[in-house]
Amino acid sequence: MYTIDEMEPQVSEFLSNELRHHAYKTEDVLLDPILRDWAGAAYEALLVLERNPGSKKAMAKLDEISAEFDRASPIMHRFYDQVRKEREVEIESLKEMLTGAQGTASELTLALDEQEQEAASLKEALIEAQNKES
Repeated sequence: MYTIDEMEPQVSEFLSNELRHHAYKTEDVLLDPILRDWAGAAYEALLVLERNPGSKKAMAKLDEISAEFDRASPIMHRFYDQVRKEREVEIESLKEMLTGAQGTASELTLALDEQEQEAASLKEALIEAQNKES
């Protein structure tokens, strides 16, 4: 098993800035209104643990966040389920609209074909009439 000091260079090399898709400054995380609660507190605790891996206060904070998340999880699942059901209804409605639009497009294509055939017939009749007159 490796110690933290032995692993740190490998982890830092693996997580180099060049390989990161997203990089945020500490202020970005801590001041973002969406992230500042759980995510911000967890980020702060992780920064403390980065400097002091044995920090009981930081670990206690992560445990507190985990417990809060566990308590909120059923509410988030219900909210997710509600949003998912609403989206399924919306998708079904859009599918019905698409089916209707495809039907209308087919009908219009048939009508256009019929009109093109009628136009071709009328053109032939006109040519025949003009040829008879001459």
